[in-house]
Amino acid sequence: MPPPIDQSYRILAARSVRRQIKQLTAQIEGIQKADDAEPLHRARVASRRLRQALDVFEDCFAKERVVFWRKEIRRLGRGLGKARDRDVQIAWIADWLARLDDRRCVPGVAAILVRCQRKRDRLQPDVLRSLRRLLAGRALHEMLAATKKLIASAEATNAAGHSPVVFERAEGHIAERARALRAFEPCLARSDDVERHHAMRIAAKRLRYTMELFRPLYEGELDRVLEAVKQVQSLLGDVHDSDVWQAQLDKMFQKESKRLLRHYRHSGPLAAMAPGLEFLKSECQRRRQLRFASLVEFWREQTEAGLWDELAGIIGRWERPSRGAPPGSRPPAAQGGKGGSLSPPLPAPRIFEAG
Repeated sequence: MPPPIDQSYRILAARSVRRQIKQLTAQIEGIQKADDAEPLHRARVASRRLRQALDVFEDCFAKERVVFWRKEIRRLGRGLGKARDRDVQIAWIADWLARLDDRRCVPGVAAILVRCQRKRDRLQPDVLRSLRRLLAGRALHEMLAATKKLIASAEATNAAGHSPVVFERAEGHIAERARALRAFEPCLARSDDVERHHAMRIAAKRLRYTMELFRPLYEGELDRVLEAVKQVQSLLGDVHDSDVWQAQLDKMFQKESKRLLRHYRHSGPLAAMAPGLEFLKSECQRRRQLRFASLVEFWREQTEAGLWDELAGIIGRWERPSRGAPPGSRPPAAQGGKGGSLSPPLPAPRIFEAG
């Protein structure tokens, strides 16, 4: 059972939520202009971090309001996510088009790029509607009011620093999400386990965002582990993108073939597109193979280097101050630099065995 929340924990919760709301709303003007993909990307990340903060700190707010807030942020995230996925795809295809040596592939790649850009343009009104809905609705206003009340109440009791409760709860949240990520380790033994690779990506994302919420508590000690988790998430993201894009390219080819047959009674023009489409499909496959191999090797290296023991040692060591110690005081390092409750290392899948 986690310890009961205190005012120090409530302050951390309120400031974390307000920080992500600020990050999210700061991107609105850039999203409306739509001349740069970065504001939408930053808004999507902020919405994900906000949802994670609401998951982690749900005990600090009324349960029914948290359910409503999460629902509203999730709805925004879906709209931003579709547009962001297209932005990433457009950038990838445009980069290949600029570097193509085989001129036979140019018509097909260019045609696919144009179709992706048109689909992205059609998504923009949905993105703006999602933003307007969120801004006009109650969710953001309620979150800001609730967090302001928490901060005022905590400051009235002179709550300051980080209490032992904050460290105990941080240890619990981080350890739980680390275990969830490591539970997917066996799927790295199978390069075709697409569903579990996707689920592992989500687990890595949740661990990363949870660590980022509590990062200020540990005075830089989490940074190396956090960078490793970011790399795992990035590689898993590339693997997932490749899976999605291959499926989309297949659907695009089928739809284009039907369209040409409908309009011209034959699919002759499709022959000009075929080399480019096949090129992009092969590059998707090659990209996935390379990224997956890099993921497996990176995971093996980090596990053998003691990444998870390092994380357990950090959060376990900082979690131990006595209830009478000053808030934020640092306990002595545990013997051997290990501790915490991340559980013993999971059995290595066959792919990680020596030889």
